Amino acid sequence: MSERRDVILIFGQTGSGKTTWLKEELARRPRVLLLDADFEELPVAYFDGIPALVYYLQGRNCFGTLVPFRASCTPQPWDYETGFETALALKNVDLVLEEADRFDVEHLDAYAEVIVRGRHHGVGLLAASLHPFAISKEVRRQATRVISFRQTDPEDLRWISFLVGDAAWDLPDYPAHEFLDWRADGELKIRQKHALGPRT
Repeated sequence: MSERRDVILIFGQTGSGKTTWLKEELARRPRVLLLDADFEELPVAYFDGIPALVYYLQGRNCFGTLVPFRASCTPQPWDYETGFETALALKNVDLVLEEADRFDVEHLDAYAEVIVRGRHHGVGLLAASLHPFAISKEVRRQATRVISFRQTDPEDLRWISFLVGDAAWDLPDYPAHEFLDWRADGELKIRQKHALGPRT
């Protein structure tokens, strides 16, 4: 992982392309911890709960090293904190939240640590959600990149346009062939759903 960590937010309606984008992105990342993967659609090894996941990672000597892995589980609410603690203990990992709106930063100390000081542990964050306002304000404040597929809610579009400008209003509602790709350095492109190059 690079010294500057990613905090990538991925937004869009169901079926608009979020999972397809995540599949392509995760294939390029060597160390991935995915939490809340209900549908087993992403290219990772799935485990039944946090204890089984941690046992696997310990057996592969993944903690505090650069050993590659892509692993996931769907934690129960009482295991959410342990999931974030696992990411911090792993170090040099991309933590993926497939449904980021399920996690409330105000009640999870380790989640707050991932968001605010994750860079000190080498923990990047990729958070997917239907709507920007469904996830924590603290996560949105830390964003280094925003991927936005089809949006129809005016509040969602207003928040995205605050970051990226009027281009937020320019994507077609249907079909969802294109998406916005904004980076904190000011770069903004409209890209094709299945081709990560800029639109021609």
